[in-house]
Amino acid sequence: IWLHLQKAPGCHVLILTNHCPEAELPPRTLAEAAALCAWYSRSEKERRLFQQTNLESVTVDYCQAGKLKKAPGAKAGLVYYNNYKSLRVQAQSPEMLKLTAAPANGED
Repeated sequence: IWLHLQKAPGCHVLILTNHCPEAELPPRTLAEAAALCAWYSRSEKERRLFQQTNLESVTVDYCQAGKLKKAPGAKAGLVYYNNYKSLRVQAQSPEMLKLTAAPANGED
């Protein structure tokens, strides 16, 4: 699943699903990925403000990564998509979400 801040420049986030249908994706996974997308799509100054106030919410679009299209000659990172859904979230850092790094190579 591919996520990106709606109508604004920002990072691209991917959720690796191992061919799991979107309907089976845990809602918390989608919400956390969208919150991280919003967090990393902002400047350091804006992130500090979010961390202090945690008030602003933004819209993040998401769709199957296979639905992305790149126009010939388009700048790196510029893609077009349709058949997407949107989610309104607050930008949150990994620390705010209490996330930890995944074990390397599937080790526990």
